[in-house]
Parts: sequence; C-alpha cells; structure tokens
Amino acid sequence: MRHVGTTHNDSELAQFMGVAQAILNDLKDQSRGCQNTLFNLKEYDELAQKSRQAKENPVPDHVKLGTCREEGRAHVGVCDIFGEIYRSLGWSHVGGSGRTGGNRMIKEMVMARIAQPLSKRATVKSLFDQSAVSLNLDAVYRSMDYLDEKKIAKICSRSMKAAQTLLPEPITALFYDTTTLSFASEVADDLRRKGFSKDGKHHRVQVMLALLVTPEGLPVGYEVFPGNRHEGHTLLSAVDRLKDRYPEVKFTLVADAAMITRENEKALQERGVPYVLGARIRKLPAALTAEILKPDQYRSWGRAACSESIATYRSITLAKDRSVMSRKKTTVTTDERGSAVRQYAYRQLIMTYSEKRARKDRHLREEKVAKMFRQLAKSQQPASLASGGKAKYLDFPNGQVRISEEKIARMAAWDGLRGIIAWNLSGPRPPELGCPIPPTGRD
Repeated sequence: MRHVGTTHNDSELAQFMGVAQAILNDLKDQSRGCQNTLFNLKEYDELAQKSRQAKENPVPDHVKLGTCREEGRAHVGVCDIFGEIYRSLGWSHVGGSGRTGGNRMIKEMVMARIAQPLSKRATVKSLFDQSAVSLNLDAVYRSMDYLDEKKIAKICSRSMKAAQTLLPEPITALFYDTTTLSFASEVADDLRRKGFSKDGKHHRVQVMLALLVTPEGLPVGYEVFPGNRHEGHTLLSAVDRLKDRYPEVKFTLVADAAMITRENEKALQERGVPYVLGARIRKLPAALTAEILKPDQYRSWGRAACSESIATYRSITLAKDRSVMSRKKTTVTTDERGSAVRQYAYRQLIMTYSEKRARKDRHLREEKVAKMFRQLAKSQQPASLASGGKAKYLDFPNGQVRISEEKIARMAAWDGLRGIIAWNLSGPRPPELGCPIPPTGRD
C-alpha cells in the first residue's frame, strides 16, 4: 500500500487518481520489463501542483497524466550544432580509428558537458535521464585513457588552427590566468593536493588549471598543475609548452598581478616574450610611489578608444638607466601596411586614473570603515577586524584597537589608480600599450 496524497475537492481527487494510476502502470511495466513512462512520480506530482495553481488553461480533469506514454525522444540543438563542429574539426575518431564505441562515448560526453558541465558520473546519469542515452560509467573512464599526450597535443593544434580561422587578424596577445578545481575528497595524490582554494574549499584536495585565451575569449592552451602549486610558478611552464607547440605564433602575454615576480619577468625577457602584467602599485619602492601619487603628472588619453573609462595616464620607465628612453633605444620599423611601429625595449609602469573607478573605491572603503565602527561599538577587540584587509586602517595604541583617520586618508590617495608593467611592446606610442588591456593589479 502507498499513500499518494490528501485531496480537498473533486478536481484534486481526479489529479491524484491520475498519479495513482501512473504508479500502478509503472509497477506493472517494471514487472513486465516494458518501457518507462513519460514522467516519473516526482514530475507527475509537480505537474499536478502546477495545474492546481494555474490561473489560465489548467490541465482539464479528463486529461490523465498517468496515461501518457513515451513514444520517442528528439535530441536536437546541442548535437546538431556542436556535433557538426566536432565532426568538422576531425574529432570523430579522436580515440583511434578502431575504437568505434570509445569514440561515441567521448563525443556523447563532450556534447553533454557543453550543454551542462557536470562530473563524468553525473553526466552519464543526465544522459540517461534526459536523452535516453545509456553509457557504462566504467567504459567512460576507460575511454579517457585513449586520450594520451600525443592525442591531446593533436586536439590542441587543431583547436588553435580553428581559432585562427575565426579571427580577422593573426593572434598578437594571449591572456593567462589560473583557477582551482576541487574534488569531493580529502585524499591527496601526486596531482590532487590541498592548497589555496579560490572557491574557499581549503579542506578538499584540488588541482590548478591554467588557461590561455585570445582577447576574443578563444582558448588556445591549458595546463593542469598540482593543487598546492603557487599560481605564479605556473606561468613559465605554460608559456614554454605553448611556444613548443606553436613556434610560429608571436604573442604578447597578458596576466594579472599574481604572476609578477622578478623570476618570471627575467625569464620572459630571456625568452623574448613581450608582456603586460598587473602591477602591485602600493608595494613599489617609496620613491616610485611618490611619483605615482603626483596628480599633475597625469595626461589625458585624448581620443583613445578607452577614454570613456580611463581619464588620465602616466608612463614611467622602470629601468635604472634613464637613457633607455632615448630614441637610440627605441626601434622603429614598419608593419605590413607601411605604418611606423615603435618597439619599446624597456620596462614601463603605465599608470591610469579613472574618476568612475575612484568613486567606486571610495564607496567600498567607506562601507568597510562604517562596518568596522559598528564592530568596535560592540567590542574593543573584535576578532573579525583581523581579516578582510581591515588591519591597514587600524592603529593599536597601548594594546587597544583604534581606527586611524590618517591611514584612511593615505589609502584614499590611491582611489581610481591602477597600474601595469609592460616590456618590449610594439605600438604607435607608449600610452596606447595599456589602452586595450584592463589593468587588474592594485595591491
């Protein structure tokens, strides 16, 4: 005996009768090994609830949901479009020409994860529940072994060629960033390690994924590192792999402030890779920060494409020998169109200031300080003040916690400022080197 529900009127009774009949039909089908019903029990209940709440066009009483039977499924959309792209890229036999079943599994998994990124186990279940595609999970895991390093390199090469055909001009810049992917486990191995988690799951093992994309957002390369690797130590490995795989591609590397270390900059210069890296402007030497904070030294962007968001700029040479700013150290060449192109073979700090950004920085700081005042009103030593970057606003006279107006004023001087470090870039003039690139570093 199974309880289906409690009714309050004849209409609800008819609906629950339909659900009850569906349960009976399902039990009969299970005993005969017949095809499943169109909806499961939970879906029947949801449909009945929606029907009762519908103000317009509710399901008529004479329509029995339990009598609806599945005749077939049409799987369209993702497979029609992405399946054709998959075939045109030559991936139909990516697992090997003699592995028909394995190739089918790989394609089904790729299509399903484009539509809804899930784990392999969840994807197999989703394919069966939503598309009536039955895959053996163990066989799916085994099919992944077909994709060895040689085949992965082949996939990346074809992806790069496909990306280049979609772009109006050759690839000249690549954006690099990393993220962490955690697992529902605490058991570590050579790759899955505990480390700094970007999604706050520090108790779980993870891997670090590095991705290289074009300014248009097209991925051209990736690397997977152990989860305890510092993201700054992944950069050179990814760049070397990319240069080995695509030696003909000449690009400028763009990355955030987490990648800016002396070792990385020196190695990129030795490899001849021009770069733009986010600058930790507050951690620069005192003499340089004094120059940065001189508002009268900033100039307008003029009619630059990014003038709407960035009001003024300043370019500062970071080399010890100021003579690098002379024309002798600036190589002038011509591009394919005959236009003059200058090659700036020195490190530059390009600072930008935006009034809009300054208003946002001011608003966020005022919110944080107001919250700190509220916390201090409740307790003179709240533990929460030690987190979230709040300590930079505090003084500790005689062991007491006090919000420093002087420190707040010093922090306010940085409102709206961002900086990037650039080396060996080509362009009509130094300011425009930073124009199309959103500087990400500030601390």
